[in-house]
Parts: sequence; C-alpha cells; structure tokens
Amino acid sequence: MKILIVDDEGKKQQRVGYLIKNSPMLENSKIDTRLTISEARELLKSTFYDFLILDLNIAEDLGDEPSINAGSEFIDEIIEIDAIKKPSNIIILSSNEDSKDHFKNETNKKGFELLSFDITKTDWEEKLLSKLEYHAQCIEQRVPTEEKYDVCIVAAVDVEMEQLKRLWGDWKLVDYQRDSTRYFSTNFVDKNGDARKILIAQQSEMGMASSTFLSTKLIIQFEPKYLIMVGIAASTKDEYGFGDIIIPDTIWNYSSGKFIKENDSEAKLLPDAKSLLLNPRIRDIIYQTDFGNELYNIKREFSGNHPDSELKIAKGPMACGAAVISDFSIVKDWVLSHSRKNVGLDMESYGIFFAANNSFVSNTLPLCIKSISDFADTKKGDAYQRYAAYTSSSFAKLLIEKYLPF
Repeated sequence: MKILIVDDEGKKQQRVGYLIKNSPMLENSKIDTRLTISEARELLKSTFYDFLILDLNIAEDLGDEPSINAGSEFIDEIIEIDAIKKPSNIIILSSNEDSKDHFKNETNKKGFELLSFDITKTDWEEKLLSKLEYHAQCIEQRVPTEEKYDVCIVAAVDVEMEQLKRLWGDWKLVDYQRDSTRYFSTNFVDKNGDARKILIAQQSEMGMASSTFLSTKLIIQFEPKYLIMVGIAASTKDEYGFGDIIIPDTIWNYSSGKFIKENDSEAKLLPDAKSLLLNPRIRDIIYQTDFGNELYNIKREFSGNHPDSELKIAKGPMACGAAVISDFSIVKDWVLSHSRKNVGLDMESYGIFFAANNSFVSNTLPLCIKSISDFADTKKGDAYQRYAAYTSSSFAKLLIEKYLPF
C-alpha cells in the first residue's frame, strides 16, 4: 500500500510513520512525506497513492507562512484538476482548531474524515490504523489477474483492429468470465532484447464513453506500462496529408461545455476545454527524434492505395468530441477558435487519457497514435482508411519495439 503524508510537523510525521511501520498488516507499506502543498502537488501529478494523510494548516512553499485554509483548498484541486492523480482515500489529521472549524463548514468535503491530532491521546491513532488496515485487507483479497501486460493497445473500429493484428503473429484469444470483450495477446522483444507481452482489444462501439470504459478495464485487469490508442482520425490542418501520423502532446475535450444563445442568433457551444497532457518523457522521444528513414520504410512496405506525398508526423494538440464532424465550419467555430494549433480530431482519445490519469491501481502511461483518413468535411470517404490505420499501427509497433523505455 502506498501512503503520502503531507505535513510540516516533524513529531506528527514521526508518530504516524511509527504507527504504520509497527502494524503487522502495514509493515510493507511504502510511505512518502512532503512538507508543503507545492511539493505534494508535483508528486501527485505522477504518482498514485492509496492514502493521502493531510494537515490543514500548512504552507504552500518552503519559507511561506502556513495557511489555515491551505489543506482544504488543496483537496479542491485534487477533486477538480484532471492532471492530479487522485488518492483512493484522504484523511485529514490536524491540530489547528481554526483550520478544523473552517473544514467542518465545507459542505463539499463532508465525506472526508477529520481526525484531531494530539500527541498525548490515542483515539485518533486507533481510527487512523483501523482505516489503513481495513484497506490493506481489501487489497489482499483482490483476485489477481493471471497475466500482466507491458503494453495494451486499443482500437475503435474493424479496419483499425485488422491492421493491428497483422503487426505481430501468433495471436492468442484471452477469455475472461463475465467479460464480453475479446482480448488478443502475443509476445515481442524490446530494444534491449527483453521479452515483453502485448494485449489488444477493440471497443464495443465508437466514442469517448466506450474508450474510457475499455481503457479502465485494461488498466485495472492488466496494469500495463503503456496504454496506446491507434487508428484513424481527421486532420484540422491542410499542411498534412492522408496517412500522416498524428501524435498529440495535448488532448482536449471540445464537446464539454454549454450551449449559449444571444438574441435571435443560433445557439453556439461554449467549450469548457479540459486538457490532458502527454507524458514529458514520451513527448521528448517523439518530438526530438528524426524518424525520416523509418517513415519512408513504413510507406514503402504498404501494399495498397496510398498517396504520393511523403509520410510525416503531425505534432500538436488533438481535439476529441462526442460526434463525427463533416462540416469544416464547425471545426473553425468549435475547435480552431479555441486551439489555433490543433492538428487533429477524433472521438476516443480523451477517454484513454482520462482513464489513465484517474486510475488508482497503476502508473499506466497513455499515448495516442492516429493517422489522417479525412479532413472533417463533406468529402469524407474510405479511400485511405486502410492506409491510415496501417501507418498508425506500424508506427506504434516501431515505438514499442525500439524507442519506448520499459
């Protein structure tokens, strides 16, 4: 079990640490400590915890004066900001009466337990240990998955799944009771010569809800190092061509927001654009590597209809929404007006990033690799769908086998 203690009182940290380490049920727990809100915030952007034990009267940065509202406001951040990985449980442990009184009046935090710290008493110790030990029992009783996988790949439609299956051979059907999803697994060798396991699955239908659901199942059941979405997408930039590979550094949900109507004008959507970011290490690999020769070979090895243009990588934000767009004026109004550098458009990518960023069981890293099959206009067709699905999945294989660290 992983526990984060955010507190600047040395005696309190020592006492809590002593209680945990001397409990037979918690002796294998990993404890991290931070003295300020800013330090805790940075840690929670990259690490999941089973428990956050938080002081209320604490400083934002080293050298700052503690604020009686700081801990309570930090909980608001944890709840509202997608980039912060949410601990499974939060326990407040505070000795400051003003902070506790303020916290008790926060109606949106009634579900979080508030314990009053007093070094001379033991009632708070018993309550804290009870919660921690019960959670440890729950973890022990979880039925472990028989297989863990290094990489899980998600596809939304048949043409994408077909191209995925041709990448590696010897696929085996992985069947789980009470799970209707059909999973296929195989092995591959990474750049260091180590054997790795890969699992692929197709969504039951197109869209963000289905991608979020499938991604969550994959993360919980198989705990992959990487969760990758491949497939086809629309381009919002005319400098790219059919089959070019979109690898977004930011994915944002353009369909989240509210419709507004001014006077007699048509109702327009005012997006509440929530964004999720690509892991910086993966971004550096993709954005700083010259893939020219490898892209040339990917195109050369395709047997079928493909454009004459050079195969390229499109870098920048990708917009994700709940519906197919076939009118470029909607792209201008809803997407480019809010993200001028946006390069792509799809219906699923935000779902896998959301699932990975909000999972409590692993540190799975999400990655979207989608290739251009249309330009979000009335000229939609399927002439290059197979080629786009091919370039997307082929580039995914290249990254997995030669570039991504394990």
